[in-house]
Amino acid sequence: MSEDINVGGVLEALNGKVDIDFNNAAANIDYVVESYNDGNNWYRVYKSGWIEQGGVNVAKETTVNLLKPYNSKNYVVQVTFNNSSSQNGTYGVNASSKTSTSFKFITSSGSENIMAWYACGQGA
Repeated sequence: MSEDINVGGVLEALNGKVDIDFNNAAANIDYVVESYNDGNNWYRVYKSGWIEQGGVNVAKETTVNLLKPYNSKNYVVQVTFNNSSSQNGTYGVNASSKTSTSFKFITSSGSENIMAWYACGQGA
């Protein structure tokens, strides 16, 4: 059984819903203006300058160089790691180990960890 598709009707229904120009969006509406993902690291930059970014590393001590810099070290970082010891969990990063372009993380277990990290804050 075949059904006819009204292509004109489909295009009419999609009119104004695809490729919307956000230049005239209300000031309080934020949206992604730039993004990146290489499979291990990613980021999203919003119209307001807000940046979310994250990645995965395998290490027991590592300095993570952020893909996008923040305007200060007052951004939030959360690190989740998993290893064979009881040190599994989610942790914040000490502010003394943060700069606007990097943070350092050291585990107390002494073994390598699969470390997933997420950071968010105002961009530079």
